[in-house]
Amino acid sequence: MPDVYNPQLGREQPYPYEHRAEDRDYHWGMVINTNRCINCNTCSFACKSTWTSGEGEEYMWWMNVETEPYGGYPMGWDMKLLSELEEGQTIFEAADSGEQATGYIAAKQEWEYPALGDDQVHGEYPTGETVESDLENDEYHDIWQFYLPRLCNHCKNPACLAGCPRQAIYKREEDGIVLLDQERCRGYRRCVKACPYHKPMYNPETGITEKPVGCYPRIEEGNVPRCVSSCIGKTRLHGNINRGPDAGHAGGKKSAADGRSPINHLVHSDEKVALPLYPQFGTQPQVFYMPPITSRRSS
Repeated sequence: MPDVYNPQLGREQPYPYEHRAEDRDYHWGMVINTNRCINCNTCSFACKSTWTSGEGEEYMWWMNVETEPYGGYPMGWDMKLLSELEEGQTIFEAADSGEQATGYIAAKQEWEYPALGDDQVHGEYPTGETVESDLENDEYHDIWQFYLPRLCNHCKNPACLAGCPRQAIYKREEDGIVLLDQERCRGYRRCVKACPYHKPMYNPETGITEKPVGCYPRIEEGNVPRCVSSCIGKTRLHGNINRGPDAGHAGGKKSAADGRSPINHLVHSDEKVALPLYPQFGTQPQVFYMPPITSRRSS
């Protein structure tokens, strides 16, 4: 595989390489409680009005809320890729010769329905209030649905970085936020294809790609991302995912929290309260979800 620039080491390094938790004291992280999300999309519009309100960005929803298991933006983004992976295989291991990660570029029509599924969960249920889950074995399960907020995961092992031949994508050394240098980008859309979560998006007006920035300008000013501050359901926690129970006091100052991060506890405790979205992709996403309490159960 060709080498890529590792900003942590300041030199070229074979990819894929893994950013371990101990590599830095601080790493951007977020936990989302799906049980509190009501699909109001306040986060989506707050993000869009802040970052993607220009020409060529009309279809760009860096923050979107999907109705699961009916929706998806782009349509079927997860099932389409999962069907191509063998059991235990990451997107890096499944890559064709000459590619860093397997993936696909969603067709135009797959981006036309950001709210797909919102209406399908209303109205009359099928006969017996069940839906078919296994056509071959004639198995059914009860109707269920939940809302899934989706944003860039700022992965520790980002596929978008692996796929970029221009080395235009990099991880910030200070917090692990994954950014795209638009001056280096030439619009090859390799990152668009490589990212299994479909968050880098091509701008047809400028001919270059854009991706979520983790609200780093707000973070540098001491604020939280717009999707966090605007959420009326208080579904999100944002902060340092690396500050565990053995960490010292934040900034050397004693506090009630004793320097520990609730995000770290939710993610790394034995209970595994918050889980990553599709960890089998192999990218080590840094957005974690508290699963819905009411989920599908066999009839």
